[in-house]
Amino acid sequence: MEIERVGAWMVIRDQDGRRHALKPGALLGACEMVEQDTTLLLLPGGKMVVVGHDLDTVLEALQPIRPT
Repeated sequence: MEIERVGAWMVIRDQDGRRHALKPGALLGACEMVEQDTTLLLLPGGKMVVVGHDLDTVLEALQPIRPT
């Protein structure tokens, strides 16, 4: 899977192969694009990132890290 957590960051790889390190709280929204089986992430400043994962997978990755 191309979504991983590194500390407080969520590192994702977009459809073009670029990696993005995002704070989960910085995301403005996530839109499922069913036809392409991808999710569009809306970021501040009008930036959009398309990731090759369904919405459920992205939302799972956005969950806060729970202390063990």
